[in-house]
Amino acid sequence: MTLAYWERHRFDDAAMAADRDELLKSADQNPDPRAAFLNLLRSGQRDAVCTALEYFHYEDRQARWGFGNPLDEHAVEVLDRARWVLRGTPLPEAQGQDRASALWAVQNHAEAVDAPLIIAALRAVDGDVVDDGAVSAAGQCLYACDVPEDPELVAQLGAMALDEYRPLRVREACARALASAESDQAAELALRLTGLPEIELQLAGALVLTAHIDTHRLLLERLLATWPPNTPHADDIRDALEEDEDDA
Repeated sequence: MTLAYWERHRFDDAAMAADRDELLKSADQNPDPRAAFLNLLRSGQRDAVCTALEYFHYEDRQARWGFGNPLDEHAVEVLDRARWVLRGTPLPEAQGQDRASALWAVQNHAEAVDAPLIIAALRAVDGDVVDDGAVSAAGQCLYACDVPEDPELVAQLGAMALDEYRPLRVREACARALASAESDQAAELALRLTGLPEIELQLAGALVLTAHIDTHRLLLERLLATWPPNTPHADDIRDALEEDEDDA
């Protein structure tokens, strides 16, 4: 779907609904959606802004086919509006979809200063639609941070990854987001992950430790030896070890 929840949303303003419909048509008919997108983004109405943010996320997903996001020139404004959404009062009827749209829109654009907003979103996660967007934005935020990264964000992701009462899917995503961190704090959390029984969490922890090969080479080699053949992404660990040997 192009706009997820917002495809069926009932707008109070007919002009906003018309702009939303233009964005929906653009997926199949290729008209220029820019005017409708900007009208929604700049409307000051939470539901309309979130519709624009969801469309920006749709274009980001389409960019993986090699054409780029045609709306990238508006990324700074998108980030500003996403922050506005995350600071504001959620729409009760949206059941988290408004926050999710904001978080997905900034998954490739979040900056270090966004850590407090993303931490707040992570703390609100409870198996709802905000999960994946919040974790994805957290990973980008850590990537944008200098080392050491925001300690509260690293701690929040670590706590969620280690929480055995959360779904494994969420725990694994949080652990993978930590791979964008290179601090000693992240490494300490990664060590705990590698000691858990779930291979998915071991692997995610090992990915973090590839930034600390000098002190954790033996552990990484032992983990590789214990994982079944063709374990997804295990080659990333193996490649990191081989590259380190070549550089030595």
